[in-house]
Amino acid sequence: MRIAITGRFGKLEKAKHIWLSGQAYLHNQLITAQQLHDMVLDAIITNTLKQQLKQLQGFFSIVVQYQQQVYLITDKVRSRPLFYCHTTSGWQVSDQPEQLFYNTGTKENCYPTDKLAAEAFAHLGWTPGKLTLKQNVFQVQAAEVVSLNWLTGGYSSLRYYYFVPKNLAIADNVIKKTANALHSELDKALTLAIERLVYYAGGRQVVIPLSGGYDSRIIALYLSQMGYKNTLCFTFGRAGSPEANMSKAVAATLGLSWHYVPYTKSMWRTLLKQPDFNRYMDFCHHSVSVPNIQVFPALSELLKRGIIKPDAVLVPGHTGDFISGGHIVENYANVNSLDELTQAVIKRHFVYSGNPLSEQLYQHLQQSLTELLAGSSPLNCPMFSLAETWNWQERQAKFIVNSNRYYDYLQLDWWMPLWDDALLAFWQQVPLEQRLGKKLWKQFIDQKMQALAPGKAVTGNAATINNPLWRRITMLFNYFTDDNALYALVPFSHWLACRLKLRKAPATPFGILIKKYLQKEIDKN
Repeated sequence: MRIAITGRFGKLEKAKHIWLSGQAYLHNQLITAQQLHDMVLDAIITNTLKQQLKQLQGFFSIVVQYQQQVYLITDKVRSRPLFYCHTTSGWQVSDQPEQLFYNTGTKENCYPTDKLAAEAFAHLGWTPGKLTLKQNVFQVQAAEVVSLNWLTGGYSSLRYYYFVPKNLAIADNVIKKTANALHSELDKALTLAIERLVYYAGGRQVVIPLSGGYDSRIIALYLSQMGYKNTLCFTFGRAGSPEANMSKAVAATLGLSWHYVPYTKSMWRTLLKQPDFNRYMDFCHHSVSVPNIQVFPALSELLKRGIIKPDAVLVPGHTGDFISGGHIVENYANVNSLDELTQAVIKRHFVYSGNPLSEQLYQHLQQSLTELLAGSSPLNCPMFSLAETWNWQERQAKFIVNSNRYYDYLQLDWWMPLWDDALLAFWQQVPLEQRLGKKLWKQFIDQKMQALAPGKAVTGNAATINNPLWRRITMLFNYFTDDNALYALVPFSHWLACRLKLRKAPATPFGILIKKYLQKEIDKN
């Protein structure tokens, strides 16, 4: 048994037989690694591990050794990844999968590419379930406990939490009666979440990547209302873009400091040649996910200029649009069977390859959905809700939340208040009609802004500013109109061939990065 936790994903605390990455809270109290060790052992002995772990809040991963077992535990969104594999020397565990890819004392890559994971990666941009791009190297999933027996080589796992919106249908007249109550409950949940952020930040600089959308806006608004003075906002992209303009207007309305970093295609072309940027992308990738890159230049620039302080807490808006209902599958009312659920997930997520799924990958997806159905069955939710559960386990945990690797790489702290337990509990019981199109979320935030600045409030989303015709034009010619200039990554010939329907795979920055990392994988073998 070899355990190699490096602490690259945030603060690392060690005690006897335990490694804690990040911060965990129990009953609103920060708990130490030793306290966690005692809690986990007691829960194992009393067979209450699922119940105890469900009460933990914060963003963490835990490795605990007890007798012949080693327990690998992630938080509810897999914010601090863990990896494991079995070799002739026994189980190996690390937060850096590269440490598991090589035989001890050699430089030769000893794990070939997992073909099923590679096919899924080509479709999704991340690897599904416990798979990584390396054969026999696995990841711990969101809200999962993996138990490894170092004597027998045995393995088992359990899930202690699922994000499953009930999406209950309630008559319109009842919704009208409960709308005010829902606003009140949402306000209480947000207040708790931001109070926990304020407590965690402890007076340090809080930095918000403020977009033109709702999620980062509500964080900025509540921090402003609570009087947290040491708050800074920033945005980036093309000068004069709707995102930049709305971000600036929101910060001005709230009286918050705001900074802007311009992006150009030439900036990206220069950055792509820099070793440090490529090291960051590999760090973010970890044989699981396409790296998020769009915030990296702005962060680096603001750090270099001393605007972002070394001890700052970065607070992204992950992932308010998802938990509030923005990812409910199309034609949800027609999703009533496992096959229909599978097709709905494929249509929404398996979009980057241009090829149909193999039978093996289709069966793997169905098996994953079957397991989610079994695990969430006591919650008695409609079938289509499991598409959101799969989204939580996969896209949110492995791609969206994984974008916090920006901050880890640059040795910055971070926090995600919109994934607070109070908000998870709230959104899981909101009626379907109030989640469709993020209805409740958008109304609530717009009303909050209007109450703050009557007659001149910043409302709506930057994406809705332009008229439909102009939006259609900008999407059609996105190679030239992209606000973040990311199409510098895409060869013009690829983009044009896609527009002329001569290519099946979409010619997007995301698609180009998928191809890049699959090719790197092939080159290693």
